[in-house]
Amino acid sequence: MKTFIISAAKGTARFFAVMLLYFGAWQLISMAVGSSLLLPSPVQTVGRMLELLSQGAVWGTIFSTLLRIVAGFFIGAAIGILLGTVTANSRIAAWLLTPVRTIIKSAPVSSFILILLVMTASDAIPVIISALMVTPILWAGTETGIKQLDPGLKEVARIYFSPAGGLLHITVPQLSEGLFAAGATGWGLAWKAAIAAEILAIPMNAVGSQMYFAKLYLESVDLFAWTMIIVLLSIITEQALLLVGRKR
Repeated sequence: MKTFIISAAKGTARFFAVMLLYFGAWQLISMAVGSSLLLPSPVQTVGRMLELLSQGAVWGTIFSTLLRIVAGFFIGAAIGILLGTVTANSRIAAWLLTPVRTIIKSAPVSSFILILLVMTASDAIPVIISALMVTPILWAGTETGIKQLDPGLKEVARIYFSPAGGLLHITVPQLSEGLFAAGATGWGLAWKAAIAAEILAIPMNAVGSQMYFAKLYLESVDLFAWTMIIVLLSIITEQALLLVGRKR
């Protein structure tokens, strides 16, 4: 335990040392540019971020965006796991559905957003886009994991457990590590996709909408502050997800 704490402390210290280095470089470049409109300094950005976070309405905006991302993530994860299970166990299904996964992975996110703008309400677009980005990640992770299952353990599950028991005690534990890794990747993509969708769709009470208006009115400090909030929340939630995965 003591070794773990020391190792964690060293890793944290290295992280903050690197971040200070980057912030120092950012400050120097900002001073050289000499215009907060073009490049606000980190001091201005952090100050404005703290100012925003002191406002109760901002937390409502953050919560609304987070709710959309969480909804999209879990919808995409459920669809991805279902499709991965199907394509791993059926060659015909794999032949029919794999091109769909390729299209989702290859097409630009902005194309899906623009298509959805003429099809559905703006509030739903970030949820749908997040789900679309997460689905192929969990789909591929589930399919690969099932194909790599130990055949011996499959036989044990068949002989000693009911189908549900075999799934719970044999299949899920073998798949969990890969699924958590895929989930962490999908979570990061869900954040990026949802914010991009909010910027284009401009729903009510959305971080992306605030970023759009900051850009529209040339409030560069606000734009950088909102970006910093997004990055911090994404990192914190992703690390929490990975921590849950390690402690499962």
